[in-house]
Amino acid sequence: MFKLKHIIYILLAALFVSLLFAIDFTFFSKTSADGYDLSSHNRNLNWEKLSKSQFVYLKATEGSDFTDKKYRSYKQKARENNLKVGAYHFMCNDCTGKKQFNHFRNVVGKDIDLIPVLDVEISGISNNNILEFVSECEKYYGVKPLIYINYYNRIKYYSAIKNCKIWLSNKTPFKPLCDYVIEQYAIEEIDGVEIDHNRINPKYTIKDFTL
Repeated sequence: MFKLKHIIYILLAALFVSLLFAIDFTFFSKTSADGYDLSSHNRNLNWEKLSKSQFVYLKATEGSDFTDKKYRSYKQKARENNLKVGAYHFMCNDCTGKKQFNHFRNVVGKDIDLIPVLDVEISGISNNNILEFVSECEKYYGVKPLIYINYYNRIKYYSAIKNCKIWLSNKTPFKPLCDYVIEQYAIEEIDGVEIDHNRINPKYTIKDFTL
């Protein structure tokens, strides 16, 4: 008959093996990013190094009236360096989703290469506001936005985002537990500037989020 300690050893071994399968070991090494997301918080950028990736997503707007002051100049720089350009809106909870989308549309228009992104990052956002933004985006661009979100908010806002593709914030050593198109996997420095690094799910290509 197995003693209790033998059972414990077997359980620990099984747990260890499970963790090995769950851990993404590229997390512990420097890997080439497929793309970056940038805003006015990222200064003194080395565009030559950024151009070795496939795309950049730029913060365009926030709420109903804020426009990122670097959006237009960074878009120009990205285009000069042959990068696909996308834009994202940081959602707030102080006005309707329709009003926020109208602001995004007025700033961005259709001069982007990639599907727009709705950044659902803060608490207190209503599902109705998310649904409004998604609906207005689909009317204007002919496609639902990508949703930038972490695991917790994905569960919290699932009913509003379930029909949208996901850009997952996952800065952990564990493999994603849900389907996603893009994974934001790390913040790393490029020439002393901290930048969010992203990679495309191997199941997809950049064509899957190109307009």
